[in-house]
Amino acid sequence: MSNVFKAESKITTQSILGKADVKRLRSQLMEEFPLLTKKMLDKVLRVKEETDVHLLKCSNGTHLYVPGDGPAAFFDDGFGAVFPTLFTLWMLPSIIPELVTHGPVSKFLLPKERGAGADMMLPGVIVPDGGLGKFAAGQKRCIRVEGNDAPFAVGKMLVSSDEVAKTGMKGKGMAVLHVYRDSLWSYGGRKVPNDGFLADEIAASSGTGAAAGEDEDEDEDDEEDDEPRKGERRSGERRSGEARASGPVEAVGEMDPDALMEYCFWAAFKTTCTDSELPLTADKFYLNHMQPARPAGQPTLDAKKTSYKQVGKFIKHMHKQKWCNVRDVKNIITILSVDRSSAAYEAFELLGTSAAKAKEEVSAAGAAGGAREEAKDEPLRTKPPVVTDLWQPNSYTKPLFEAVGKKDKSATYTLGEAHAALEQYIRTKLVLGGAHSDDADGGAGGEGGPAASATGGDGASASAEGPPEVCGFLRYAAGMPSAEAAAAADALATEGFDSVAALQAGSLNAAELSKLGVPEAYAAPLANVLAGNAPDVVRAWLVSSGGVADDATAVQIAAALAADGFDSLGALAVGALTVDELQTYGAGATTANAIVDAIATLKLLDGTPTPPPAPSAGGSVGTGLPDFDPAAVPLDELLLNALVKLAGGAKKGTTFATHMSLAELKASLKERMTAFHRVEVQGEAPSIRKGALKPISIEMKRAAGHNKTHVSGLESFCISPQAVSDALKVKLGCTTAVLKLPGNNTKDVEVLLQGHCVNEVCDYLRDVYCIEKQWIELKLKESKRSNT
Repeated sequence: MSNVFKAESKITTQSILGKADVKRLRSQLMEEFPLLTKKMLDKVLRVKEETDVHLLKCSNGTHLYVPGDGPAAFFDDGFGAVFPTLFTLWMLPSIIPELVTHGPVSKFLLPKERGAGADMMLPGVIVPDGGLGKFAAGQKRCIRVEGNDAPFAVGKMLVSSDEVAKTGMKGKGMAVLHVYRDSLWSYGGRKVPNDGFLADEIAASSGTGAAAGEDEDEDEDDEEDDEPRKGERRSGERRSGEARASGPVEAVGEMDPDALMEYCFWAAFKTTCTDSELPLTADKFYLNHMQPARPAGQPTLDAKKTSYKQVGKFIKHMHKQKWCNVRDVKNIITILSVDRSSAAYEAFELLGTSAAKAKEEVSAAGAAGGAREEAKDEPLRTKPPVVTDLWQPNSYTKPLFEAVGKKDKSATYTLGEAHAALEQYIRTKLVLGGAHSDDADGGAGGEGGPAASATGGDGASASAEGPPEVCGFLRYAAGMPSAEAAAAADALATEGFDSVAALQAGSLNAAELSKLGVPEAYAAPLANVLAGNAPDVVRAWLVSSGGVADDATAVQIAAALAADGFDSLGALAVGALTVDELQTYGAGATTANAIVDAIATLKLLDGTPTPPPAPSAGGSVGTGLPDFDPAAVPLDELLLNALVKLAGGAKKGTTFATHMSLAELKASLKERMTAFHRVEVQGEAPSIRKGALKPISIEMKRAAGHNKTHVSGLESFCISPQAVSDALKVKLGCTTAVLKLPGNNTKDVEVLLQGHCVNEVCDYLRDVYCIEKQWIELKLKESKRSNT
């Protein structure tokens, strides 16, 4: 479980704990945190008549215990475990054990622009001389940076000391549940404990800061009672002489209101306000960043006491000095950016910070800001999306696909695969299966039946012994001569393999096929086809047909052909490859010519009969494959129901065609399938959606006198609308929002941007997500021109 406050959460219910509940909570805390004394607990969870303890239930499942009007003191992670918040640990840092890490490591733990920070990895932990001590998985701990006494993260251990002893300091060590700059920190007032808490990193501290000295009014006699109980020392605890609270505040005179206002302005940008949070309205900047940046010992920051009288006027003054860039729309001041390279920003020093250290902080903040700027323009994808149109069989066409072994009802197919399934049915069930040869009157077309349409090919398949379906399959799949195919089919039928389905269900290997009567030269290719390894048939056919002289060359050419989809004899027959095209697959000129001549015997769809091969000793025909006339494909009842007839029956006396052209059947097949599309993008799983792919829509509208840019359809290309909204908000410096599209049946959303941002959005989608113009639809209102 990672940071439970990584995203904004809402308060769902709020109640006040009774005295009995507060006492029960205090007892639970004293039991769970042995180093916590009553006096220490009184500092954060007072039991007084006038102070109420509120129980806040959040939308993320957590519970907050808030005393009075102060920040949350403890939180329940939603599973019954109670943890102290950072506000409590800044006052009582010794109540739970700690892990110490290096300053640069904190960058990875703090929340990022587009997500939560990481968990604590064991290699980043600084192990003290005495070791980490004995601990179990689930132990509650906090994390601080070396040289800074204030913890910046709270969580629980993911491993035990025994596991660490076995595996070493490797892998994740602690799950971070609450960290500086998360939503719980924001809800508690965005306080900064000392000057080491910078915008993007926690650094070593000199002991001063905005939150230092806030508890100076506490009774001094409490300090003795705050010491840990005897005999209880936490692992890795430093020498008792080292103070864990913030050091003394540097003696500084009281600032006048104008100087304090300017100090808090620069301190806010130096500590909490990063470039990723801009643009930001002036009132939110003042409330969430400037006020928490007030140094200890200074009067309350109040804009009314300054000469500017208003926060907006002060921000405009800073804009006139060219220290920041703002936008004023209807008296709403928005800070767009700050000049971190200005002399005023570089010369600014936090109270108690040396000039050298301030220079380091300036360069670190500038580097962080620059890194963020570069990250915005960094492409998330380097390849454009690959879009494939798919079709899914419906109630009409499902029986057709099931007849050729494609029984997955949720499967989708490309148009080429769907056409191949149709052709496979025609060849295996109509031409090779002889479904119409024995019963010419029983075909779908009436008198004469479909048999009259079979042209060319060899007549041996109709008269050969053995099941015609198996005989044709042996010739088509393994390239067997008709006589040998008929003999093998007869032998297989005697063993019960009287159909192609029976052969596939038998899972026969080459040795078993040889024993059942299949010649050894064809047993291995046939076994590969039955096992789904069709490219081996192409290899065997290249050699047996005389197209390729040696097996090694055939393996190379077959592999190259298979990579482009020519992984079966049927695909080669349909492809009609030329000599030049075959040479690109590794065939020499002579070999390519020989393959073209061999492919000529496989042409099944051009309407020309195959060259008559020499008869064998038995009088049967040689190695030619059966063909059919694409202008007159015979129809059986299944094809009629799938591609011709309409649901609901037909009127009496209605007759249907006995033959149709292959082009008409393919067109009808496409119409009677449901359209889908698949989008494949770099680094994401393929997305398959129903219907044709709709391009990304970028529409410019005008409402209430303002231009607004609407961007929708991002989900189709696996693009997060929220990520685009956040990135463009920073990149373009405009107000953005993610809104649900109208309609009850849609879950998609649109990104709304204030202003005319059409060209900028197009450039962003192209540079970051590699979205080409063909996938972007611009909807711009044409300007009205008078006809002259």
